[in-house]
Formats: sequence, C-alpha cells, structure tokens
Amino acid sequence: MLLLCTALIGAQHDQYVAEAITRNALRSFMLSGTPVAQTATEVALEYKVPASRVSVALSCRPTNCSDAGVWLELNTQIGLAKAVGVARK
Repeated sequence: MLLLCTALIGAQHDQYVAEAITRNALRSFMLSGTPVAQTATEVALEYKVPASRVSVALSCRPTNCSDAGVWLELNTQIGLAKAVGVARK
C-alpha cells in the first residue's frame, strides 16, 4: 500500500510540474520571447525535477511563431504526465 501511495504522489507531482512548466513557458515566450526550453529547465529545477526528464514542444499556426495573431500550442511531458497549453499571440 505504501508503494502505491508513493507512486501516486510521484505521478501527481510530475503532473503539477508539467502544468507549471507549460503555463510559465508559454507566458514567458509570449511576453518576452524567452525560449520555452530555457523556461522549462528553470521551472523543472525549481521543483527538483531533472531537466533530462522534461520534454517540451512548441508549435505555431501559421508557422511563424513571431507573428501577431498566431496560435501557439505548447506540449510538455514528464514521464507519463502531460500538459498542453494553447494561446493566441
């Protein structure tokens, strides 16, 4: 039972961190142009998650992420935990 609880707490922590990374990386990219990978690494280290476990992917529609009015989609994954953020620049 203790092992199950420990695994569940770890999964919840990963989900919480994935959501925090998605939120902060998308906001930093939109407001100041900070690369999402940089923000992801900073936030992951704040939550004591090795950056090597974090995967982020930014996609833009249409393709140029610097244009006004473009839709941004950021996918973050830590282990099995996934988070997706969408915003219009």
